[in-house]
Amino acid sequence: MFSRSVIGALVVGLMAPAISSAQQSAAPAQSTSAAQEPVTKEDMKLNADKDISYGAETSFLTWHGYVRLEYFKQQEDVSSFDLHELYLSTKAQVAKQVSVTAEFEYEHGADEVILPLQAYVDYTFRPELTVRAGSFYVPIGLPRAYTLRGPKSRMIRYSPLTHDLMFENWSEMGVNVYGQAKNGLFYDVAVGNGMPNTMAPGDSWREGEPHIEDRRDNNNNKATFFHGGYNGNGAYGQLNVAGSYATQYYDPAGERALTFAGVDARYLHPNGFRIQTEYMKRSGDDNPTDLENGIAAAANGWTFQVSKRQLFNSRKSFYEPVFQIDSIDLNEHTATNADELTSAIGLVVSPVEHYIIRTEFDWVSERHGAPLRNNKFWAGIVAEF
Repeated sequence: MFSRSVIGALVVGLMAPAISSAQQSAAPAQSTSAAQEPVTKEDMKLNADKDISYGAETSFLTWHGYVRLEYFKQQEDVSSFDLHELYLSTKAQVAKQVSVTAEFEYEHGADEVILPLQAYVDYTFRPELTVRAGSFYVPIGLPRAYTLRGPKSRMIRYSPLTHDLMFENWSEMGVNVYGQAKNGLFYDVAVGNGMPNTMAPGDSWREGEPHIEDRRDNNNNKATFFHGGYNGNGAYGQLNVAGSYATQYYDPAGERALTFAGVDARYLHPNGFRIQTEYMKRSGDDNPTDLENGIAAAANGWTFQVSKRQLFNSRKSFYEPVFQIDSIDLNEHTATNADELTSAIGLVVSPVEHYIIRTEFDWVSERHGAPLRNNKFWAGIVAEF
């Protein structure tokens, strides 16, 4: 009975100001302040409840994406058609300095899931300083747009340097700070949860453990990343050169280190001639479960790509021959068939804006293991929207 009395008193005490306020509002207005609308209002009509019930009225939301279709034929293997990518991105500018971005991809593997690649908030104080928080691509090596995304990558095949050594769609949950000064110097620094106990190639960030999609850390160590350099633009064309460094402890005990160090460069001449190159070295402590697959912390890879874009028909139509040579060694201490040197030629044609046709042929040689009949032919279409 005592507890009920106490609760009753509290309820009456909380309601009393509201009753008094209601009585005052029912009486004739005696002052300007008494007639003011409450600061917070809530619409509880059915049509309001059925709406999304969130969002900034100042936000301008946009959707973009692309579809990537491929034909693939490897020596002594059955050819196939593949909806390789269905990619969506949405961005909202909720304020002058604040934007929200999310990116998704239809994963065409055995799982067939919609994979959230990035989801982050940017607060731009000035061009020299932006703070990003959420899930984002790690800032090491060439930007993922130039090695993974269909509209910007010149080759159909993913570079093994990105796919196998740097874990392809490696995104982190954490904080990212980046910016570029007027003199062309730029920096990109991030702190995130880190790789979850694996060095497997491909989308290791989600395949390392059965339920790691939420990107929680598996130890008390955080991964740190840096990518920075110089971006210049003049009569000679555009030049972008940078260095990368990243380190972390990736096992649950927080004892096995994994470190990345590399350099990359891009050059674009005004006549359309373009060079893109990158080298990355990985070092650290081995995870024994991955050694069974010929993968080790000690690994390295490089790629060199050259192309020449030629306009035709209009300034929005072009064709671009491409040549690329790349090498990968996923275990510097063991000779395996995964140590490959690949030479490739390709042709990119865009007859109309946002529609791209690609062909590519790869000559693959095993650097250390027994030779395989491993040459490949690719053809693909990318349509942006």
